[in-house]
Amino acid sequence: MIELRPHQDHGVELLRDSFRAGHRRQILVMPTGAGKTITAASVASSAKAKGNLTLFIVDRIELAAQAAETMESLGLTVSILQDENTKIVAGHDVVVASIQTLVRRRLPDARLIIIDEAHVLHQAHIKLLERWDALPVIGLSATPFSRGLGKWFTNLVIPTTIRDLTRDGLLAPVVAYGPNKPDLDGIETRAGDFAVGQLSARMQSTIHADLVSTWQRLGKNRQTLAFACDIPHAKHIAASFNDAGISASSVDAYSDSEERRDTIKRFKAGELKVLASVACLSLGFDAPIAGCAILARPTKSLTFHLQTIGRVLRPYSGKADAIILDHSGNIERHGLPEDIAIGTLDTGTKTWGTNAHQTPLPKPCPKCAFMKPPSTHKCPSCGFAPERQSTVQHSDGELVALTFDALAKSNRRLYQELLGAALHFGKKPGWAFFLYQAKTKEKPAWGWNHETTRRSADSLPFPHRRSAQPIRQPRPHASFEAFKLLRLQPSQRGGEGSVQAIKSLLLDRQGFRRLSGIRN
Repeated sequence: MIELRPHQDHGVELLRDSFRAGHRRQILVMPTGAGKTITAASVASSAKAKGNLTLFIVDRIELAAQAAETMESLGLTVSILQDENTKIVAGHDVVVASIQTLVRRRLPDARLIIIDEAHVLHQAHIKLLERWDALPVIGLSATPFSRGLGKWFTNLVIPTTIRDLTRDGLLAPVVAYGPNKPDLDGIETRAGDFAVGQLSARMQSTIHADLVSTWQRLGKNRQTLAFACDIPHAKHIAASFNDAGISASSVDAYSDSEERRDTIKRFKAGELKVLASVACLSLGFDAPIAGCAILARPTKSLTFHLQTIGRVLRPYSGKADAIILDHSGNIERHGLPEDIAIGTLDTGTKTWGTNAHQTPLPKPCPKCAFMKPPSTHKCPSCGFAPERQSTVQHSDGELVALTFDALAKSNRRLYQELLGAALHFGKKPGWAFFLYQAKTKEKPAWGWNHETTRRSADSLPFPHRRSAQPIRQPRPHASFEAFKLLRLQPSQRGGEGSVQAIKSLLLDRQGFRRLSGIRN
């Protein structure tokens, strides 16, 4: 009988309930370090009790031995189906197989399929799912955000979260710093993420030299995993640390398997302080001794973001927290792990199902670069609280009494008088617009064309010119002196002379020296 933690036992019960409800293909979502393999071993143990064989599929060769070792330690008998290491024994409880080998061999007579890292579905996985459509399938994943995953699985089982496990002391709390953020302007997007070649060149030329000094200041001399853009970048990072007298190395998919195992063994033993890689360490890598992660690869992938940070969250003796040195801007882009909620399985209509961006994202403290939680004014790390800046702008001027004479000098009043004159003398509104612009060196506000000012004892509306078409604009105002002349009959005004008098009143009042084209 395999003893499970409460969240693991809860996950098994949720799986059983969902199988009874008719879901034949489910994904068990548990954060990195929550014990997905142990939970899967418990499910395999239950299948064993019924006389059924479990097929446990991994997507990487090096993960087959790791999974087999874990299950054997829990009391299960395990066979291996992996190239030259294949060893099948009749009557064993579990067959651990790499997907690369499984597609080339005769399939074992299994009654339950468990797919590790189910968010990484190869074409070989899909062919097996199409062939074994009647068998129950459980996918294991911490990041079920892959596009189209909902086409092959119908249910998410989420027994716990990173926040819950951190609160219970089962994962190390994250302490994140964002010492700098790269300029990614001009970097193309390919296959949903930044173009690797362009990204590597930009990162090495901009912030690469800062990695070592930042680690020396904030990394607390911890065992550190560094995630690079590509293989040359990973080797460059390792070389930079070695040049500073800090033991470092890099691993990649093209490294000799024996050499890669030896390098990882040296890191776990503490002989290497920094281990750099591109993606070899982002999936299935288990090294609880690692207490610091350097994020030197900007990514648009939420999956890669969570997988990299998850490598340093496992608890370890003397490890109080997990330090994240984000040189990529990924935390500002995606958020802290505990704040990212799982949404729904993607069916191909969107990139991923998550509620991550419904809440504000963290920002770095301007003094110590600590990634502050959203809406936090005072930095929890250094105590720095930036002074709030006033957004009120001040301009020079003096207060005057709000009399008609004062209001008449305002730009709005000037524009209203010009509009009134334009309507009376048969001009288009543009005539007033350009005269106003010539006087004030600025354009009148759009709202001034549609507002109605309150009439006062000193202002009356200009009489409109008779027209068959209704005038839709509001009735602007002019000076009272000009209106008194305009209301007289032509015989009383003395013809053109009175029009010139009106012009003089307007010109003198607003300071114009020239108005042309006014007609009676």
